[in-house]
Amino acid sequence: MKYASVSVKFPIELDTEIERFLDETGIYTNKSEFIKEACRAHL
Repeated sequence: MKYASVSVKFPIELDTEIERFLDETGIYTNKSEFIKEACRAHL
């Protein structure tokens, strides 16, 4: 599978919320995994 690289900028508050979610749940190991899953859920 080929991959494209995408750069996104988030407001600091949203980044903080994502970090907190990752720390509290342990569902995803990093932000990239979380963002990919969020995109899949909306497509």
